[in-house]
Amino acid sequence: MAAHLPLASCTIAARHSPHLANGGPSAAATPLGSPLRLVVWNVHKKTDSVFLAELGSLLDSSRADIAMFQEVAIPSDPQAFDRALRGRSWSISANLRRSDPPQEIGVATASRSPAIGSEAMLSRSGEPLAGTRKAALATRHALGDRTLTAVNLHALNFSPTLDGFRHQLLEIASRLRGADGPRVVAGDFNTWRHGKLALADSILGSIGLERLDFGNQESGKKRFLGNALDHVYYTPAHLVADSASVRVHSRFKSSDHAPLEVVFFLKPPGAPAH
Repeated sequence: MAAHLPLASCTIAARHSPHLANGGPSAAATPLGSPLRLVVWNVHKKTDSVFLAELGSLLDSSRADIAMFQEVAIPSDPQAFDRALRGRSWSISANLRRSDPPQEIGVATASRSPAIGSEAMLSRSGEPLAGTRKAALATRHALGDRTLTAVNLHALNFSPTLDGFRHQLLEIASRLRGADGPRVVAGDFNTWRHGKLALADSILGSIGLERLDFGNQESGKKRFLGNALDHVYYTPAHLVADSASVRVHSRFKSSDHAPLEVVFFLKPPGAPAH
């Protein structure tokens, strides 16, 4: 949760159309396997050595196949970021750009094997005052003999009504509705109002996704007004969440959000949803 102030007087400028950039190793994409290890973290524009050390430690301990970051700042020379990602390829959907030092800021997804497709998205509406639109990134990954579609989301925060948030989720749902195979939508949903969480459950539920239950780990998530902001949605028709693997990592201090971790297993074709 952060204040949104006009950007004109600082080195950060808002992007007004989707902007996609890619980096990391350029090896050919190979299928990821089951189990599928997922990490989700709003890193709050951190770039310093403490953050990079924590990022590397998180990826080492989780052995994440896919890592989804929000508010990530990637420099024009990303060597230190690449080292922290431990050889993973990445894509970023940037909604902001910083001129000093040069950086793209937005949502980024890193994976052990390069994505087989990426699409950057921006919300139709902007935040009040600053007018900045929020980024989402859809990536496709070979997962066994199927294709996983993963949407990394940083949702609109403040709005006099829920219309902007609703339109942002409806656009994501529209893109996912025609996708075959397993699907995941994860990130910072900014669900500090109960109505926003109910709306996310409804829209994503209409295309077969359900929100992952973090159980007694739920209390460790970043919260505002008592409500958790970060979530993972998945298709139970295709994926089984390993409840023993679900974690909210409290040991990382470089961001005010705690990383989320979960392991999914791919269901055989024709298996029941639950």
